[in-house]
Amino acid sequence: MNFRFPEVFGFVLFFVLLSSFALPRSMSGRIENTFQFVFAPIAGPIQLVTAGEDSQTPRDVPLLPQVSDEIARLRQEKVALMAYVDTLRGQLATLSNRQAAAEVVGERLRDHVTPMKVISVDAAVGREVLRLSGTTSATIEKDQPVITEAGLVGKILEVGVGRQTSVRLITDKGFKLVAQFYRNPNDVGGMEQLDVPLDPTIAEGMGNGALRIDALKWSDVQRAGLKVGDFVVLADRTTEQWPIEVHGTRIGSVITVSEKIDAPGVAEIWV
Repeated sequence: MNFRFPEVFGFVLFFVLLSSFALPRSMSGRIENTFQFVFAPIAGPIQLVTAGEDSQTPRDVPLLPQVSDEIARLRQEKVALMAYVDTLRGQLATLSNRQAAAEVVGERLRDHVTPMKVISVDAAVGREVLRLSGTTSATIEKDQPVITEAGLVGKILEVGVGRQTSVRLITDKGFKLVAQFYRNPNDVGGMEQLDVPLDPTIAEGMGNGALRIDALKWSDVQRAGLKVGDFVVLADRTTEQWPIEVHGTRIGSVITVSEKIDAPGVAEIWV
């Protein structure tokens, strides 16, 4: 004899109903508990199908406080990340425009450049000055910037006879300019922003081919991730003593980054 599932299911329900009336309460209670356990897997779906509009569904069950807090935190992080991405896009567009403008300026600048060659170190005691000899008859004037393929070198200090010119180097003691930091990505050339851009600051010549920067907070420098090898350039928002054509020109590379010994909380950067 073969039994189908509906027949077995009906027999079980009939047996439970009969036991609830014919058997003592202690025995029938056990049987009811047993069958409730057996039919528990299908009880939930049946309740969902037969539930009315006033019944509470899993979607209406309130979340635990810690789960709600985590969801709120993730939403805030999403908003912050989207804002950061927009900032990076803006910085990338700015750098792209700056690079394009620099290429245009570089082409135009060749028409106004006077090639020079170094003939000696100036004899002035305690000064970092070079003596140049001009190779063309173009006009040389005091305070004109002097640059090489490596970057900004200094400015014209004095124009002498025979087209010989003195140049005060940017590393000369007391020489000051406004500098800003950039990074060399993967040491393959080019420049990009630091992890957290630092504000333009004063770089001062200290002699022996070096400049020092000590006007930034140590915490800001750490947060920016400044490290040895990062580029230092003439800031775009510098004073009017430099022509706009040389703004953004490299002036050196970071050689040390540390906290100032005699002024805790202040960074000391050598270039």
